[in-house]
Amino acid sequence: QLNIVEGKMQYLFDETGRRYLDAFARIVTVSCGHCHPDILNAVIEQSKLLQHATTIYLHHAIADFAEALASKMPGNLKVMGKGMLVIISDSGKLSFLTFCNEMHRYDLQHSGVYDIIGKHEDSVTCIEYSPETDYLTVSAGPLDLQWLALPLPSSTYYIALYFADDRASSRRAFDISINNVPYVRNLSVTPSGVAVFATKWPLDGLTRLRFTPVNGSDASPLINGGEIFDVLSLGNSA
Repeated sequence: QLNIVEGKMQYLFDETGRRYLDAFARIVTVSCGHCHPDILNAVIEQSKLLQHATTIYLHHAIADFAEALASKMPGNLKVMGKGMLVIISDSGKLSFLTFCNEMHRYDLQHSGVYDIIGKHEDSVTCIEYSPETDYLTVSAGPLDLQWLALPLPSSTYYIALYFADDRASSRRAFDISINNVPYVRNLSVTPSGVAVFATKWPLDGLTRLRFTPVNGSDASPLINGGEIFDVLSLGNSA
């Protein structure tokens, strides 16, 4: 096993002093390198002044950084008349989620086209550590999902559900019903994945999805993702 004890710019070193080119590092290492002297100096100077304060306080360096970052962005990035909007986050996933939420709000206000964007975030971790049990299921029991009536234009929508099972040795099969109406029977989910489309579904109230294991299934139901979409008429085409 490789024992890495030191890093300098694009290189890593093991305990014997042997040098390796780091081709596996993540974004910050690729752009800045290991132990960049300018970054080290900034970290040392900052550590002398303030460490690990909560984000409820303001620090002028954050505003200065946001202003400098915005000045390098191309085009007009004003958001809903608010001017330049910069949101600082601590992970790429959170940045992407914030982007989706802002685009959703912008889309609703300016284009009139409704788009529902969903993202799991840390749902698995939250479920594992949460004391709540409402969303847990056992292998022999059904999995129930539901959402309230959505503020959507009157139309007939389509529901797309996506499933994939990474455990190739298991048999995962279940029935699907929507609002207590049987829709798919004995759906077998494999590592290659499968998709189910509920066509022309009216979203006029509470929508309930139920996944019920079939006899012989040795794994509980799962769902990897879902979408709600509409088909818009554009003249003679759709």
